[in-house]
Amino acid sequence: MAAVKGLVAFMSLLLLLGLGLLGYGMVQKSDEMRQPEGSGLAAFGPAGLDEPAGTRITHMVSDGRGRVLLGLTGGGRPDRVAVIDAADGRRLGTLTVGGAGAAPQ
Repeated sequence: MAAVKGLVAFMSLLLLLGLGLLGYGMVQKSDEMRQPEGSGLAAFGPAGLDEPAGTRITHMVSDGRGRVLLGLTGGGRPDRVAVIDAADGRRLGTLTVGGAGAAPQ
């Protein structure tokens, strides 16, 4: 009976030690994931799209990789999607609906 009690005490000690190490690891990872003050996306100020007057933004979607996709319509041009770099506001490219050469960028 003493052996069983000793085994239960030893297993309890291992369980508590494992939970303590798990908590310690979680705290360490949370410190690594926390960003330093002032980091993140830099402000780039106003950004122009160089689109003709009458152009409307119909939708805006982030792709999760630092790019913003803007659906554009009107302005005397075919419907299009502008791909914008979210970090600095520059246009990466334009996808035109209705053909490859339908509208210049």
